[in-house]
Amino acid sequence: MIISCVLPVLAAALFAAVAPSVSRRARPGLAVWMLSAGGLALTLCELSAVAVVVALGAGQLAPLARLGHWSPRAVGLDSPFQTWSIWVATILLGVAAARATKALWSHGRRLWAAWSASRAAPAGLVVLADDKPYAYAVPGWPGRIVVSHGLLHGLDGSGRRALLVHEQTHLTERHDLHQFAAAMATALNPLLFRSPAALYLACERRADEVAAEAVGDREAVVRAITTAVRPQLSGMAWDATGADVQLRVQALLSPPRDSRPVAALLVLVVLLTIAASTASVLWLGHDLRSVFIAAHR
Repeated sequence: MIISCVLPVLAAALFAAVAPSVSRRARPGLAVWMLSAGGLALTLCELSAVAVVVALGAGQLAPLARLGHWSPRAVGLDSPFQTWSIWVATILLGVAAARATKALWSHGRRLWAAWSASRAAPAGLVVLADDKPYAYAVPGWPGRIVVSHGLLHGLDGSGRRALLVHEQTHLTERHDLHQFAAAMATALNPLLFRSPAALYLACERRADEVAAEAVGDREAVVRAITTAVRPQLSGMAWDATGADVQLRVQALLSPPRDSRPVAALLVLVVLLTIAASTASVLWLGHDLRSVFIAAHR
């Protein structure tokens, strides 16, 4: 049971270690889903493992034992965890809940503000009379694209199209919700502190690739993201530059190379960590049920 509790923690640590490489080497569209959904799945598995330890401690409390009609002494004898480890697990679960509540409030407010601003916009494309070159996407239903006159004036036709397709990809593929999932997973599991930045880069690379395919000119995408400057945004928005511009430009202009073996290996590592973590939690659930059945009276 102890190994089954430790394995989800190790899986989350391994996932965090490979997350930056996944955002750089794996196909951007796949990387977005792996980093958001995968991180959330591993976080839930780790929290479930911690909750099992807490449940074994709670099962030794006499009031709960009377309600459930089991022997608290029998639960204590079958539990492999010392009292101190149960207290540590309880504290960790409480801290995770507090961090998640704070993240839900702060990140949720930013997301709601962006959605509200998007609904209030008069059109899908908002052009601001500003000479500074910038653009960003405001998520919502529907989302809006905001671009300055200075940026539109500084790009040719293909560059403007690449810019708009890039921003529309953020809106269409709901990158704001992927980032929200990563933020919640990181709040619940600090081991994943590198995941949000890796996910942000994957989202930007995905938008770059979609724009390059739509325009048929990868250099036009480079011109768009290097001409734009990053604006100072107060809410949740996806700007035209963002993430690591130098790395994105290099990915767009580098000659094609066969990185499939490395990408496949990274995908396999992530999938195996999720599978192993899920199997451990299912086994823990089985062991926990066995303990309480044996202690029933």
